[in-house]
Amino acid sequence: MRSHVDNVHIQQRCCAILANLACDEAAVSEVADENIVHHLLVTMSKHLKNLEFQEHSCIVLARLALHDRIVHTLLGDPATDIIMRAMQIHCNSSVLYENASVCITLLCKGKPDAFSNYMPSIFALIASNIVSTHNQEPLCVMMASLASDAYIRAENSMVEGVKAVITMMENCPTIANVQKMGCMALRNMSMSENTLGSQTLLENVLQIIFVAMKSHEENAHVQAEGCGAVWSISCYSRNGLDYINRSIRSIITAVQVHQDAQVEEQACGALWSLCVLDHRNKFLIRSMGGIEAIVCAMYICPDSLDFLENVCGLLSTLTENVECANALYSQGIIDVMLETMRNHANVASIQQYCCLAIRNMAAGSNELALALNCSINLIVHAMQKHATAPQVQEEACGALWSLAANANINKGTIVSADGINVISAAMDGNCGEEAACAFAELANFNLS
Repeated sequence: MRSHVDNVHIQQRCCAILANLACDEAAVSEVADENIVHHLLVTMSKHLKNLEFQEHSCIVLARLALHDRIVHTLLGDPATDIIMRAMQIHCNSSVLYENASVCITLLCKGKPDAFSNYMPSIFALIASNIVSTHNQEPLCVMMASLASDAYIRAENSMVEGVKAVITMMENCPTIANVQKMGCMALRNMSMSENTLGSQTLLENVLQIIFVAMKSHEENAHVQAEGCGAVWSISCYSRNGLDYINRSIRSIITAVQVHQDAQVEEQACGALWSLCVLDHRNKFLIRSMGGIEAIVCAMYICPDSLDFLENVCGLLSTLTENVECANALYSQGIIDVMLETMRNHANVASIQQYCCLAIRNMAAGSNELALALNCSINLIVHAMQKHATAPQVQEEACGALWSLAANANINKGTIVSADGINVISAAMDGNCGEEAACAFAELANFNLS
């Protein structure tokens, strides 16, 4: 290769051999040589218009960039400039874009300075609209991967990254994978509070997510990533609450259409966050058929712990509203919630959120307090099982207090279930007001 730098045919064949070696796990370490990399970059710059050579070169660089010493060499050479020029010239090559995107990701991951130096050229390339639609996907994958790095997504230049992702999603409205990876990228980018500080940018981001979810309603992957993006934005953004609330209908539709644990997990996480942010959203969820969809999802996905944690958290918030609690009761939530507690007795978070939901439901209605008598043994069992988990102890004591205060028959059931002893133990563990109030309520019962 060194002796025939100007002979493109020889270079092309040699590069094809290097590409094959680089894809061989046993041989790649032999190819990972700084001198080979430097020569390859020099040759790439000489033969930029030769597509086959550029494709093979990008394959080699993508494989070699997995080695730290090669990354150091590539960052010292004008590698990204050469790769960018190849991407500009060969904007229709899937092979080149897939491998160039991987290479740039590996060069920038964990290196905010490299990201700030190299990514503006990528953003400009995307904005130029010369990249073919089928090559937007690897660029979205690259942005999603880079934005998963907390240090990189905190960079000021990430705002331009958001705009670039929106552009790609707008350019490829019918390509589901672009919409999926675009939503994933936006979700990761929004985890920095500074990224969506502009009201206009926030609204543009939410609008492109809504469009993606509506256009690909049948695609579970797009729905899961769209719901996840809204969830992340609601957690980290301090602007545009009313606009964020518009996502509720799309999220509920995703739950109704897909019997998919990943969709249900992300959707319930988003709805939970939206309810915490704005109590008005509980009414919206109920009025849009969300209650029925949530209960149905619990029957469909009884073994997905991530989903169950989110949906139980959502229930603990929805039940603060009496109308929502009654609607959940009419849909059979008590049976499915208690079954969840029974089947996942070892999961502290599920026990905690279910106890809080029981507390809320019993506090809002004597009828519900009576109906929840069957939950008492499970609550006591949760306290015994998670004796060292203060959140479980607190919410369980609150549930027993609420059940005892709103239906006298529950007091006898609590006493029979060894409730006095577990509440006393919680008081000794500094559980707080809930344990003291529950104990006082039951002490009056014993005296009578």
